[in-house]
Amino acid sequence: MKFIEQDVKEILVSAEQIEERSLELARELEDDYADKDPLFLCLLNGALPFMATLLKKIRTDIEYQCVKVSSYEGTESTGSVSFGSFNIDAIKDRNVIIVEDIVDTGLTISKVSEYLKQS
Repeated sequence: MKFIEQDVKEILVSAEQIEERSLELARELEDDYADKDPLFLCLLNGALPFMATLLKKIRTDIEYQCVKVSSYEGTESTGSVSFGSFNIDAIKDRNVIIVEDIVDTGLTISKVSEYLKQS
């Protein structure tokens, strides 16, 4: 079995830095969204590990959903975004916090934001 660590040439952000920043971000979100009943929306698959880390650090009640969103085939952007199914009614009149993994072209996050605003 091949492990990804074999392909890593350099670690840019340590696990400790990710843990520290996710704790800081959790506290910021708690403060910014206190009494606002936010919904966390995880864009699968890439954001799931960070979302799990982040949500474990939030000390208030949370609600979340996950949606499969894709704009890549392999390592190439397709130029379009496809959405899996999720409960769109759950986001109506809610503060939605989108958790995404890598933003390179911005296409995915842009299309998701546009879709949520129209819904």
